[in-house]
Amino acid sequence: MPNTRYHAAGFTLIELLVVISIIVLLIAILLPALSAARGSARAIQCASIIRQFGIANQGYANDSDDFFVPVFTGVSGPGRVFWFGNDLYRDHLGLPEVASAGRFFDDRFACPEAGFARQVASDDGNPGLAAIDVTYGFNATDLPELSGYPSPTFNFANTPFRGLQRGRPVRPSQTAQMVDSLNETVTRFQSNGWVQSEQATIDASGVANPSGGVAQVAYRHPQESAQVQFFDGHVERLPRVEVVGTGGQNTDLWVIDN
Repeated sequence: MPNTRYHAAGFTLIELLVVISIIVLLIAILLPALSAARGSARAIQCASIIRQFGIANQGYANDSDDFFVPVFTGVSGPGRVFWFGNDLYRDHLGLPEVASAGRFFDDRFACPEAGFARQVASDDGNPGLAAIDVTYGFNATDLPELSGYPSPTFNFANTPFRGLQRGRPVRPSQTAQMVDSLNETVTRFQSNGWVQSEQATIDASGVANPSGGVAQVAYRHPQESAQVQFFDGHVERLPRVEVVGTGGQNTDLWVIDN
């Protein structure tokens, strides 16, 4: 019988280079889409988290004669308690009393994009926690008027403040109660200082001790947007241009008695 030899078919070098080129091209096309999908997923997770703060605030009001949790109580100093240290509010969030953790919340309560909050906690010896006061902030735009103190005599250092009643915001579905922020309180005058990232915004602020927070809205999400939780409890992710408004005058979003 004739000696028949079979040769295994193989790829030539050119064919391999073509295949590799196609794979590289596909990866280049898909990576931005995958990154955008991950960003959108993290934004959805953040919306769910900030919504829980709104639900807890409604529960707080149910137990407090229709008063929401105060932005803060007490004058400046050791006796001042911000919203995140209010024991009843923490109870509605399922957190221990303030003496146990203070500003540091379980990591699951922080926006997935709030890397600075996790860094602050880790630097303070609290890995697995996050500094909530540099994650979300309450709308404090109207504190002078709403506190009952005229603007010339109001300041954060010497003014105690009581929470708003449910009926006080005249447009609860349009007015911000809590937003993505680098400080526990934020106003419409602090809605346009974001610079590309958390760290860049902190560096630009010139604050000597940034671990205590920088009063700016944090546009952490795709297309430079921030999560906004409204007084009626719903949450929207709004682009910077809508949060700031024309000439920084989005009073519909920020001014409670407008």
